[in-house]
Amino acid sequence: MAFSFIDESNIGDAYDESLQKYQAVLSGIDELERIALNKPKSNIPAGLPNVTDGTTASYIQSRPKSVIQQLPTGLVTSLDKDKDLADVANLVLTEEILPNANTTGSVIQKSWGALSKAMTYGSQPAYCFYTQHGNYFGADFKLPYIKDVILESGKVYDKDCNVIFLRAWYQPSDIKYLIHREKQLAEHGIKSGWRLDKLTQLEAKEKTDESKSPAEREKSLETGGIQIIFAFQRGVGATFYGYSSDNNEVVYSTVNPDPRGIIPIHFIYHDMDMSNPIGRGAVELVAGLQNMLDSEMQMYQYAQALSLNPPLIKRGSFDTSTIRFKVNAIWDLGADQNASISPANISTNATNNFSNNYGLIKSQILNLNNSNDTSVSAEVGNPGFSKTDSGVKAQQERVGVSDNHLRKQFEGWFGDVCETMLNIHFALSEGEQEVDLTQEYIKRRKLEDSEFDASTAVVDYNKKLKGFKFKVDASTSKLKDDEQSMENLKGILELAQSDPELGQVIRKDQLLKRMINKSGVDDPEELIIDADQNNNGIADSEEQYE
Repeated sequence: MAFSFIDESNIGDAYDESLQKYQAVLSGIDELERIALNKPKSNIPAGLPNVTDGTTASYIQSRPKSVIQQLPTGLVTSLDKDKDLADVANLVLTEEILPNANTTGSVIQKSWGALSKAMTYGSQPAYCFYTQHGNYFGADFKLPYIKDVILESGKVYDKDCNVIFLRAWYQPSDIKYLIHREKQLAEHGIKSGWRLDKLTQLEAKEKTDESKSPAEREKSLETGGIQIIFAFQRGVGATFYGYSSDNNEVVYSTVNPDPRGIIPIHFIYHDMDMSNPIGRGAVELVAGLQNMLDSEMQMYQYAQALSLNPPLIKRGSFDTSTIRFKVNAIWDLGADQNASISPANISTNATNNFSNNYGLIKSQILNLNNSNDTSVSAEVGNPGFSKTDSGVKAQQERVGVSDNHLRKQFEGWFGDVCETMLNIHFALSEGEQEVDLTQEYIKRRKLEDSEFDASTAVVDYNKKLKGFKFKVDASTSKLKDDEQSMENLKGILELAQSDPELGQVIRKDQLLKRMINKSGVDDPEELIIDADQNNNGIADSEEQYE
C-alpha cells in the first residue's frame, strides 16, 4: 500500500495551509493578466484616453506560434521491456490519443496557450485525465486557470510536490447529471469514486474575486457553482480525493491509475528562479516599461487631440459665442481694434521627441525578452541596437538562443503530458482493440522482418503493465527550413566535386534528389528518374540495337 501524505482526516487542513501560503504568490497575477490582455489601467487620470500599446501583448501571443510550429514526435519505451508493445503504444499516442485530446481545444492550440500563459504568469499547469466524448474513450488534458492549482505548502516546483490541489467548479445541473450517470453505471456493476449521498448535499455559491478569471472579472459575469477541491498525491496505488470545503466532506476518492504513481498535473515554466513556485514570466520582466509606454501613448494621444482642436487665446472684449472652427466661418470681433483670437501653440519637446522615446522604450521591452524589433527605423529606437549586418546577426543569434530555451521548456512539458496521457489511457481502457498500422510503421517492420505482413495490431488493455516512458525527439516542434537545408546540400555537393576521393563515398544521386525536393518547385517527383526505371530504360534501348 502506498504511503498517504493526506487522508480524509487531514485533507481540509492541508488544503487550507497550502492555499494560505500560496496567496502571496498569486497576488500579482491580476496585473500580469491585464498587461498580457492589452487592457488599460483602471486609474488613468481623467481626460486621458483609454489606449494602450500592444508591444508586450503582441509578443505574448505571437512568440509561442513561432517557437511551436508543429506537434513534436518522439519515442515510446516500455517499462516491461516489450519493444513491440512500445511500438504499438507509439501508434496509440499519435494516431488515437493526440487527435482526440480536444477538450477545450486541439492539442496544438492548447500547446500555444500553455506557453503563452507561462510567459504571462511564469508557468501554466496541465491536468491529464480519462474522458469520453463521441466515440472516443481515452486520455485527454486541459489547462486549468493558474489560480485553481495549488502546490503543496513549502514546495517551489511541481515535480517536488507530494500533493497538488486542483479547484474545480460544477453547476447544479452538472451534479444532477453526474448522479444520474453514476446510478446507471452502478446498475451495470460499474463502480466509481463518487459518493452520491454526499453530492446531493452540496450547494452552489458565488466565486470570490480571488478565484475569478480575467473574463469573469472584466465582464462582471455571475459566476460560481459548486466548488470541489481535488487532491492528487504521489505514489503507486495512492488515493486521490475530492473534497468540499463548504461542508468539510470528502465526496470522491479513487486510486491513482498511473502505474508509475505520478501526479497527473504538469507545469510548463517560462523561467524558474528556484524560489517562486510559479516561476517568472516574460510579462513580469517588462511590466514597468510597458506601463511607461502606455502612459507615453496616452499623453501623446491627448496632446494630438489638443493639437487638432486647440484652446484659443482671446484678446479684447467681444462675444465668443460665434467663435467656432468650421468651414467659411465668420468671426465677429466687434469694434475693438486690439481684439484678436488665435489657437494656442501646445507643441513641446516631449511631443516632438515622442517617436524617439517610443522607439527606445519599445526596443528595451523587446530587448529584455531577447526579441528583435523590426518596426523601429535606424534613426530612432535603442541606440544600443546595432544596425550593421554583424549587429543584426548577433541579435538574431540571441533570438535563436531564446527560442531554443522556450522550445526546450515546451518539449519537456509536452513529453510529460504525453507520457501521463499514455499511461492513463492504457490503465483505464478495457478489452481488446484493433489499431491500424501506418505505412511508415509497416515499412520499418518489413526492414526488420521481411516476412512481416499485417495492417493492424491488437492492443490488450486488460493486461497489467508497468507503464511507458516517452521522450520527445529534440526540436521536432520546429518546421525544417528548406532554404537552409538547400544551402547545406549545396555545400556538400561542392565539397564532393572539389575532392574526388570524398566524392566517391557520397551518393550524388540521393544528394541531387534531396536538393530537388527542397527546391520548392511544383511536382518535384516528375524531375527525378527512379534508378530501377532508368536501368530498365537502358536495357530496353540496348535490346533495340541488338
